Formats: sequence, C-alpha cells, structure tokens
Amino acid sequence: MKVYNKHYLKACESYLYMTKDDIVARQLRSENRLLVNEFLVKIGLIIFLVAIFWASKLALANDLSLTSWSLYVIIIYIGLLYFAGRSSKRCRAFSDAAEIMLQFDTEEARRTYFDEKLRYQL
Repeated sequence: MKVYNKHYLKACESYLYMTKDDIVARQLRSENRLLVNEFLVKIGLIIFLVAIFWASKLALANDLSLTSWSLYVIIIYIGLLYFAGRSSKRCRAFSDAAEIMLQFDTEEARRTYFDEKLRYQL
C-alpha cells in the first residue's frame, strides 16, 4: 500500500495543471498497461506450467540440468511476475488518481483538493 500511495500522490501532483483531455489520455494509457500486464502474466502462466511439467519429467528421469530451457522459463516467469506487479501498482495508482482528478472542473478545484487532502502526506 505504501508504494501505491507514493504513486497516487505523484500522479495527483502531475495532474494538477493538465487539461481534462490530457488526464483522460494518461488514464487510458495506464489502463492499457494494466491489460497488457495481465495478458503477459496469463500467457506466462501457461508457458510456466508447461515448463514445470517438463522440469518434473526431466527430474524424474534424472536428466534435469542447469542448461534446461524449463529452468530458464521458470526463472523468467518469476521475474515477469515481480515487474508486472510493480508496474500494475503504478498504473492502478495513476488510473485512480486520474479518475479522482476528472471529477474537478477547474485547475483551481484540483489544486484545492490536493492542498487540503493530500499535501500533508508528502
């Protein structure tokens, strides 16, 4: 939650002086990144399960070595989960901040919201 809050505050601060169209564009970009991350994790899961099956098959036959592609796939998938999780937190925070900032019509209203509700958290 700490990382999410940090990105949320950074996003709100960056949205203060943007037009509504720019905020909507950033929100859509963040949501698209979230969808890409989810897709990569799902495709990676399928490949990961095949690699686990292949690694267990090789382990039973005593043929498992460090040069096996299945071990590399397992390690790459763990890295993918780590980076996709970090990216998803950031994108979710930016999307949520955009949703809140779009509720305000003027730059002054956004600035007031930021000063009253969020400034003390910095």
